[in-house]
Amino acid sequence: MSENEVLIKSKKRVQQHGEVFTPREIVDAMVTLPGLKDSIVQVSTTVLEPSVGEGAFLINILERRLQALASQYSEDLVRFENHALLAISSLYGIELLDDNVKKCIINLYVTFLEFYKAFATNFNKTPREDVLESAKTLTLLNIV
Repeated sequence: MSENEVLIKSKKRVQQHGEVFTPREIVDAMVTLPGLKDSIVQVSTTVLEPSVGEGAFLINILERRLQALASQYSEDLVRFENHALLAISSLYGIELLDDNVKKCIINLYVTFLEFYKAFATNFNKTPREDVLESAKTLTLLNIV
């Protein structure tokens, strides 16, 4: 576990809602289990996290998908953009606590934005606003 990683926000939240967060190394180990690893990277595979919290699992999966797409479409920004939107559109999360929903939406969007921005610089481009708006809309609709 990293020093900055918070696994419990408060004792009260644990008592009232059973809220605890999964450490990053456990998330990483779980999404790389045999049988899951290959299908999770596929952008068309639908993933539902029924207790999404701040999005640790979905963020890990999105990062893996974006990395795979960057390798696959290293010479084609438009194809990367289209498939990156498909990658985020097939991620869903359900969460009981409203502050976690908001944090998850932000975390997913920022993950998408930062990766897309870095990838676009390979083409001396900046992210397209329509792609960013689509990613934002998909994230807002898919995390509830």
